[in-house]
Amino acid sequence: PLTKWLMESGVLENVRAMAQLPELAMRLEKVAEYHASQGTTIGVHRIHGDFAPWNSSWTKEGLFVFDWEESRAHGLALGDAFYYVLAPFMHVGKRRITKANIDLAFQFASGVIAQSGAGEMDIDLYFALWLAEKVATPGQYRPLFVRAMDRLQYGERSSI
Repeated sequence: PLTKWLMESGVLENVRAMAQLPELAMRLEKVAEYHASQGTTIGVHRIHGDFAPWNSSWTKEGLFVFDWEESRAHGLALGDAFYYVLAPFMHVGKRRITKANIDLAFQFASGVIAQSGAGEMDIDLYFALWLAEKVATPGQYRPLFVRAMDRLQYGERSSI
């Protein structure tokens, strides 16, 4: 369940630790309570942790993925999909993430869901949770998290 994952992952502590984000921690808790009341579960699985184009290569045998030091056994589903699309903009080009970049990440995540047969998943929720894990990391994660939380209004949606 979502509430269990939030407690075990340390995400709420990450958000609370950011001096400018206490209100967002409370909102994240309310979103979690809302989703818990709806019976929402969160998909977790083995994740790479920093799956990006520079950590993979196509070979004759297929896709070879390397650099697994950030891997976790119970990582948030779709996190690798978001990172794969957004990391080149954040780390290589050092460009500001735009709505078009986020839309591309959501399209890629939708494709991952479709190919995996995972069924219906709330991509907005997974994106906000993934960013909540990353808020302690320097870079563009904090402003993206603020924008993602604006989209999560207890089940209502606004644009990013």
